[in-house]
Amino acid sequence: MGIHKGRIAALVLAASVVVAGCGGPASTGQGAGASGSATAGALPDAGTAPLPADFDPDATVTITYSGVPGGLDPDRVTGPGEWAYLYPVYDRLTLIDDNYDVRPMLAEKWAFAPDGKSLDLTIRQGATFQDGTPIDAAAVRTSLERARTLPTSTWRNSLKTVTAIDAPDARTVRLTLSGGGANLLALFSQPAGMVINPKAIADPNADLTRTTGPSAASGPYQATSITSGGTGKVTYTQRSDHPQYWDKAAGLIKNLTINNIPTSAQRINAARAGDSDISQITGVEVQQANGLVKGGQQPGILYPQTLTVQSLQFRSTRAPLNNPKIREAIAMAIDKKGIADSLYSGTCTVTNQPYASAHWAHSDAAEAAAPAYDLEKAKQLVAESGVPNPTFQLYFSPLYGPQTQVVQAQLAKIGITVQLTPTPTQVGGPSFDKGDFDAQWFPQTNSPDPSQMINDWYLGVTTLIPPADQARYTGIAEQAADVTKSKEQRAEILAPFWEQLAKDNYTVPICVASQVWLQSGKIDVDGMLYSWSGLNDFRYLYKRK
Repeated sequence: MGIHKGRIAALVLAASVVVAGCGGPASTGQGAGASGSATAGALPDAGTAPLPADFDPDATVTITYSGVPGGLDPDRVTGPGEWAYLYPVYDRLTLIDDNYDVRPMLAEKWAFAPDGKSLDLTIRQGATFQDGTPIDAAAVRTSLERARTLPTSTWRNSLKTVTAIDAPDARTVRLTLSGGGANLLALFSQPAGMVINPKAIADPNADLTRTTGPSAASGPYQATSITSGGTGKVTYTQRSDHPQYWDKAAGLIKNLTINNIPTSAQRINAARAGDSDISQITGVEVQQANGLVKGGQQPGILYPQTLTVQSLQFRSTRAPLNNPKIREAIAMAIDKKGIADSLYSGTCTVTNQPYASAHWAHSDAAEAAAPAYDLEKAKQLVAESGVPNPTFQLYFSPLYGPQTQVVQAQLAKIGITVQLTPTPTQVGGPSFDKGDFDAQWFPQTNSPDPSQMINDWYLGVTTLIPPADQARYTGIAEQAADVTKSKEQRAEILAPFWEQLAKDNYTVPICVASQVWLQSGKIDVDGMLYSWSGLNDFRYLYKRK
């Protein structure tokens, strides 16, 4: 599949428009090079791109996706796999470009106070909810307050530095901060920054987990049905006032379905049979899908997921994983290169840390600090641990069965027994975050901002670092969250955090993954956002005539 030249040219032109105060360079999109792998295109600031000349206004598109739909309430999502189902119906305050920089969406610009004690967001003019109500500062304030204070909110921990939210005028939202806050702008590109109509928030009969209704939603689509859980799906139609919607290039599919199909093998079959217009392929099937693209059998693109690290995650408060020598032995016994070469056929890049070399927070010292592959030394560590017959349960989704079987075989060589257990897929069921699992194989998707990533995985929500060990990390994390510091300063502060993390082995990063999107050949994917994470936003996706 080739780059759609006309649209890219238009987007490059639009991207030259500078939005004052947003603090980031022009964003880059992803187009397909001749080899079928992603190359840099250009995307505009939201709201500046014209309608593409070749889009089909009557298109019906089905997307098959790996994430499982839960509900449609932005403040009650249970995991990142649900986000793609919410992006069509709610606009956010910001978005992230392919350089991992924050760009405007509903917030046109922003500024932290010189002392870092507050953050002002300027809300764009002309945006409305789907019932015609203007999206103003008061509406944004109400939505953020709900995310910050709702007892069941997913985002309370991430918004803990926000102590007050005010709307001093119709376009300004002011957040008062107790300290830190460097995570906020990236956080607002996620469901935490989705803006819900205050009417829906105030309605005691509104159940946003089941339907957004025409009054709640702020995005280009209205959800028409939802089926939760494994093999679930969400159907959408364009908002009724779409011709007046502020972002002209968004929401160009008349009827959209995002359908969860649990395994990549099934998604490949759906694409090849024509049951899906565009299908996400992940895991070990990436090589097969990429072969179909290279062989000309199916249009598609290979995208490196530069912020998604295939990882073993441990509950390090549980025996035997609470023993540092056992964790180090596991890290030494995992043949990362062997996994990357054999299971992923070179489409997963070996890593020892959360951020790839292209990211500003990457640390060479952390890369060198991680245990090297050494079976004999791993056996010695198991013997020194004093743990007789160490055994733990490793949970995995159906996507990652082959990977966990390899881990099981590799750890058996050093005397560690791994019991493999498929992860339940029902929404609200047992989970690693709740502490129900000893360990899991998981595609750890890291926030573009490391302060948010640290909160998501290590010191906040999932809390991979045990409480007893957190003292050597918290001071560094607090310094790195200082909004008055530059990226370069923050990277320097964070380097010892990543280095210590590599030594403590609360997780074992394996490799930086890739995904393939197979499609019918009529889908323009130049505007598919967040392909570097796999948590895709389809707002600019469209079907050609």
